[in-house]
Amino acid sequence: ITIGMSAPPMQTRTPEQVERLRAAVREEAEAGDFDRFVAALGGHHRCFERFLIARNDNLEKAAAMLLATLAFRRELSLDAEPRPACDPAILERVQPLWPGSYAGFTPDNSPILYFAYGSLDVRGFYEVAPEADLRAFYVAFMERSLSLQNETNSDDGTPWRGMVEVHNLRGVGFSHIYVPGLRMLARVLKIGQDHYPENMRKTFFINAPMVFSAAWAIVSTVLDERTLAKITITSGDGGDDLRDYV
Repeated sequence: ITIGMSAPPMQTRTPEQVERLRAAVREEAEAGDFDRFVAALGGHHRCFERFLIARNDNLEKAAAMLLATLAFRRELSLDAEPRPACDPAILERVQPLWPGSYAGFTPDNSPILYFAYGSLDVRGFYEVAPEADLRAFYVAFMERSLSLQNETNSDDGTPWRGMVEVHNLRGVGFSHIYVPGLRMLARVLKIGQDHYPENMRKTFFINAPMVFSAAWAIVSTVLDERTLAKITITSGDGGDDLRDYV
């Protein structure tokens, strides 16, 4: 069984669209940390383009999302000099439980993120890692994804190569369906959708067992239609569709 569709074409917005959004947030754009915010999200063109695409070119909604993300990053001092590192104590608690890692690049230079969930102890994660710790760790993880994209893309208006994610569900069973832990995970993952727009190029869930549908019913509730359209879920190994990417 395969659920999903091919990734939408990587999109670009015109310089005129980008300038209109920049003008809509002109007051904030004059702040001292704004240039560092723009650079972190890909540079002058890509930063604004992310919010335009995420809000279907609705200027008002794109501006609101951009300002909310700027406030989020200011609250966490993500664009401070020097950039903050994740608390080592949080890394020590969360890293051994986290099932994901960065795994190189696709042939056309999209960074690859690989998750293996078979050994994940959802209940243990919930009991050992407070939600605040998981949030801090996840933000650091997402900041790394921005850095990897910035390394392999040019901010010249050409199509941007976002993350390709592979989630291997081999070994997932009923022990993984711990609802409080899954709900905590869903809340944390929503940070990515809210404040790291258009970060994902394509996501594959492979080797999905029937029981995964119960977990997906919880986690997918925080994902919007555009994000869901980039996700393929299959009980197989991804086949040619996955190989076309990686």
